[in-house]
Amino acid sequence: MIDWLFRRKKVSPQPDAARTDRVVSPPARATPSSAAPPAVDWEAALAQAAGDDEALLALTRRAAPVDVKLAAVGALASEEALKRAERDLRKHDRRVHRLAKQRHAELLARRDARMRAAQLTATVRAMLDEPLIAANRLVELDRAWQALDAALLEGAQAADFSALFARLTTLARDRADRALELERFGMAARKALAGLNSASERAAAGAIDRGALAAFAAQAQVALDTAPGDAEQVASLCEALRDALCTAAELATRLEVLDALMQATPPNEPQVAPQPDPQSTAAEGAELPSEGEGEGAGAGAGAGAGVGVGVGVGVGVGVGVGV
Repeated sequence: MIDWLFRRKKVSPQPDAARTDRVVSPPARATPSSAAPPAVDWEAALAQAAGDDEALLALTRRAAPVDVKLAAVGALASEEALKRAERDLRKHDRRVHRLAKQRHAELLARRDARMRAAQLTATVRAMLDEPLIAANRLVELDRAWQALDAALLEGAQAADFSALFARLTTLARDRADRALELERFGMAARKALAGLNSASERAAAGAIDRGALAAFAAQAQVALDTAPGDAEQVASLCEALRDALCTAAELATRLEVLDALMQATPPNEPQVAPQPDPQSTAAEGAELPSEGEGEGAGAGAGAGAGVGVGVGVGVGVGVGVGV
């Protein structure tokens, strides 16, 4: 039943017709437009674009070898050019895009580091004019500078900060030593002043002699000699020491005069009247004269006794009043 499927009419070939349809076309000639483009000297193009960020960016967009593009990205100088290269090369070669991104980040870090260095330098320069320099502030500045990457800074920035920070450190040390010197002088001067005032009061009352007063005055003079010459903070204390020394000197002069008077004046010794001898009294009684002669002799004896007593009392009283 399916034999008819295999029955096909065979068409006899027509060689003449087939031969006439076949047309042999002549070979096509090569035209000048289809010739291969000349080779590009990429090294010369890269050298010509050096220093020009726009030319380097244009070179990265051409069909240049990867090494040429990497060299072009490495030669970009501005932050804006690297930012554009990072954006344009994002869908191109990964190595070129990674290099552009890395160099862009480096430029950002360098800009931030240099700005921070300039701020720290300005802070140190301003602190040189401040009357008080805190030690913890110096520590903070030093730590902030050490945190910066020295490779990202300019050479002049590091030198300027080092010089200014050395000046600031020396100034802070000198001021600290000065403050300590003033504090020590104040303690010594107040102690010497109190001791000299107390010694002057006791010397005036006769409790101590001139030697003890001179020792306290010498201590006060030593304290005054060690006073800082241009320190306004201790001017009043120095003036008080000078006044106390003047008072002690006047008191010592008066005490010296009083000692000289006491050494030159002899002590007051009471005079004792001579006692009469009993034998001489008896002899004088045996040889009593007559009434007339007795009265005359008695009068003479009385006069002589009165003169002797008067002289003794006068001398005693005079010496007492003088002392």
